[in-house]
Amino acid sequence: MAQSHQKLLRHLAELVRDQVSINQLLFENGEILTALAAYQNNWFTTYLNYAAASIVKQAVKPGPMLRVLELGGGAGLTTAAILDTLAGRPINYRFTDISPLFTTAAQKKFRNHIGLRCSLLDINADFTAQSIPAASTDIVVAGNVLHNAAHIGQTLQRIRRSLVTGGWLLFSESTRENHAMLTAMQFLLSPAESESLLGSEDRRGGTDQVFIDSTAWQEELVVAGFEVKCFLPASTSPLSVAGQTLFFAKAV
Repeated sequence: MAQSHQKLLRHLAELVRDQVSINQLLFENGEILTALAAYQNNWFTTYLNYAAASIVKQAVKPGPMLRVLELGGGAGLTTAAILDTLAGRPINYRFTDISPLFTTAAQKKFRNHIGLRCSLLDINADFTAQSIPAASTDIVVAGNVLHNAAHIGQTLQRIRRSLVTGGWLLFSESTRENHAMLTAMQFLLSPAESESLLGSEDRRGGTDQVFIDSTAWQEELVVAGFEVKCFLPASTSPLSVAGQTLFFAKAV
């Protein structure tokens, strides 16, 4: 991760001028999945992934098949942590992403896990039209993907409809500015000239911001039909310096 940010800082002026794209720098060898996994494999995201897995383990009760839906699974780091903690438990785990690059890789990576299947899913489209019926899921997991919603509130409502009452939503997000992340994520999420900035239709509209803070996420969750149970890390934790937050909410 440090090496990636150092490379981006060396080319920051060119990135700002649009003389080079961040994809060229991060994925210069064409190994997108390998580069993304290396970039995401750091103390901060590892902590959040295993914190999410620990919460899942404590929250689920013994019983029948556990139905899990992961949104924007990407390189599968969150997936691996949760599958490890649920080992031996009957599960129906649906790994989804908007890109077939990631669903194909996950199918291969987790091929030995009984109950896991992979499919494409767009968080900005109706879930039922994408074979996710209402009240069909016990737990929804999303690792650093919900900021990609065109409208945060509408995407949270889709998630709520997919969950049973009492079901859980666990997701991680960037909730405050981090200088290192400003050299990466903002460029990754910068729209083409013909496209609108993410969030132009929700509370982010007119702000030039893609990410919202912890208070705003809690407000959006309540409006969408969730009760926020906790969020990590604590403000006093050394890990809070990354500006990454894990939210744990219950569908009510």
